[in-house]
Amino acid sequence: MLNIRKLISLLFASAFFLSFSTQSFAIDKLHFIIGGGAGGGWDGTARGTGEALTKSGMLKSASFENMSGGGGGKALSFLINTKPAGTVLVQSTPLVLRSITRHEGYVKGSGVLSYKDVVPIAGVIGDYGAIAVAKNSPFKNFKDVVAAYKANPKSVKMAGGSVRGSMDHLIGALAFQEAGADPIK
Repeated sequence: MLNIRKLISLLFASAFFLSFSTQSFAIDKLHFIIGGGAGGGWDGTARGTGEALTKSGMLKSASFENMSGGGGGKALSFLINTKPAGTVLVQSTPLVLRSITRHEGYVKGSGVLSYKDVVPIAGVIGDYGAIAVAKNSPFKNFKDVVAAYKANPKSVKMAGGSVRGSMDHLIGALAFQEAGADPIK
């Protein structure tokens, strides 16, 4: 797992700095806002990236701040509302896909915050998902699950490790949609 984090960090650092220039330089300080809790995947990605950038000499110092809440919505809205200098947000793709509507503490005033309010600079992780059932499940393959879902959508329960709109939610919805079922149901 540590080697994967180092590889991801190196890829992020390369994409991040190659997007600027081929000139040699070092950034004095970069603050990472992490849209998840300590010890999670985005935390490891941010800290591994900061470590790789610092060890490579491209960054003189890095600081980190975990800001969990709202499936990353709290961190995204903080970045949009405060526009802190020298700060990057490490977050998952769904924040680019969805909007944050008015929510106390997230959106100042009225309106919606969305991907249009930020500038993505690098994609560093391919987030794969799987749909699995218990060994003794009546479902033997995904075709069985889709058939049961089409017959009665409420008969199929799915669980994921994050909030609605996260990759866990999207993986299930996209799989059912691709199989010809309506994920809205």
